[in-house]
Formats: sequence, C-alpha cells, structure tokens
Amino acid sequence: MRPRHPPQTNAQALSAVLLVAAVAVVAAFAHISPAEAQQTPITLGSNLGSSSPRYLECGGAPCTLVQNALPGATVTAPSDGTITQWSMRDASGTFRLRVLQPVSGGLNIVASSAPATLSGSDSVSTFPTDLAINAGDYIGLELSATSEVGLIIRSGASMWWFESSHADGEMLSLSESLNGGAGWCEILVSASEQ
Repeated sequence: MRPRHPPQTNAQALSAVLLVAAVAVVAAFAHISPAEAQQTPITLGSNLGSSSPRYLECGGAPCTLVQNALPGATVTAPSDGTITQWSMRDASGTFRLRVLQPVSGGLNIVASSAPATLSGSDSVSTFPTDLAINAGDYIGLELSATSEVGLIIRSGASMWWFESSHADGEMLSLSESLNGGAGWCEILVSASEQ
C-alpha cells in the first residue's frame, strides 16, 4: 500500500507550472548566440529624418564619400555583423554602398553592394543587401559621375571625400581625401547592421 499524499492546493499547482515554464524559458535562451539575440538593427550613418535642399555631387567624376563623424550617430560598426539594407535620401543617379576597414594611413575597401539607380527622389529609398562588416569598419557611398545625394550642414560632422571609382581590395589613402576629412556635412545615407 502506497502512502497517501495530501491533495495539492491551487497555489501549489500554479507554482509548479510557473517553475516548469521558467526553466523552459531559461533553457531556450541558453541556446541563442549573442548574434541571434541582437534583433534590433544598428543604424550606421544618418537617421535620414530631415530632407535637405542641398545636394552633394562629385563634379564630373565618380567619388566615394565616407562619414567619419556625426554627432548623435554611429559612424563605425560597434560589433561584427551583416549589413542587411542601406538607404539614401534626396538622391539621384547610380550609387554603391561600400564597407571600409581602417588601416594605417587609410581605408581598405572590403565589400560593395550592387549598384542602385534612382531617377530622383526627395524621400528615403532603401535597398536590400548582404554585406559582412567588422567592428570599427565605416560605411561609404560611391557616387557615379552624374549622381547627387542630399546633405545637411551640421556642426561637428565631417567626412572623407575620395575621387575616382575604386575596386574592392583597394586602399584609399587619407592623405588623398580632397577635403582632408573636414566638411561639416551630414551625408544622407545610412545602413542597418544586424
């Protein structure tokens, strides 16, 4: 004959169910890597919140623009990840997003998106992509010879401006930046990193 257990109360039964549920939740989260847990994308570059009556163009030759300072914004990747999309505002022409790794005296172009062409847009245009980016890398925007992108004059903002089109793997020397890394310009481009 088995000993008789006193009947469980509703409170005891509820406590047991909650304990099992809590253990299941902890076990589920234990199998998620830090990269999987990062669900909220990080915005690199402009927040694209304001339109601008000003445009930046390259002056008849392709160029690459790299935001190196923008108050209140993130301009370098805080961690390794993937750029899943990029956006521009107030843009016309053909563009490529570039991922640039800082090296001694310059920036190495490590990856580029497929070209995107706009016939002129005062709104935000977004393009899907799949580009690896490492902690500390910058994003840049390559413009074709006849392209223009919106810009906002912003105190504390600065960028590098490099002439010509460059292939992935090339290094852009900071000493060859046309504006020496100054400019007071917020380039209306951003990328989403996950």
